[in-house]
Amino acid sequence: MLNDTGDGRYIKVPKAQLVNVCVSSLVNSINHVQGHDVELVVLDDHSSDTCVADIKNILSHCRFKTTFIPVDGGTGNAYTMKRVFELVEKQATDLWYHIEDDYLHYPEAIHDMIDTVDDFEGRTGQYVAVNPHDDVWRYSTKFIQVS
Repeated sequence: MLNDTGDGRYIKVPKAQLVNVCVSSLVNSINHVQGHDVELVVLDDHSSDTCVADIKNILSHCRFKTTFIPVDGGTGNAYTMKRVFELVEKQATDLWYHIEDDYLHYPEAIHDMIDTVDDFEGRTGQYVAVNPHDDVWRYSTKFIQVS
């Protein structure tokens, strides 16, 4: 999910710049995937026209299928998450990886995650979930910001 209008980030760069770097890292990581089919679906929560153009430009460098979906009819995390769940219910046939706009990926991240799920499911004979998570300290009341 993308939205370039947020503030209050603990990294002091413009939100649009952060989104561009994170989306670029995701596309780069997807482009490193070998032996698997990947589709990148981007839900955009009312980003500026400039940010949308930047994102679409970055997506054009992805070697796998990409889909850009503006989230219309509402705004905010709850509404956008509802749209995510609707898409997952209708389209997900295997592994679905949900991220937000501030996730950085190392080049092998997506390939390693897919291989890990395949390996664990092969070993256990059961479905498994891999849950990369956001920075938990950011949302903690005990977070101390160092100046």
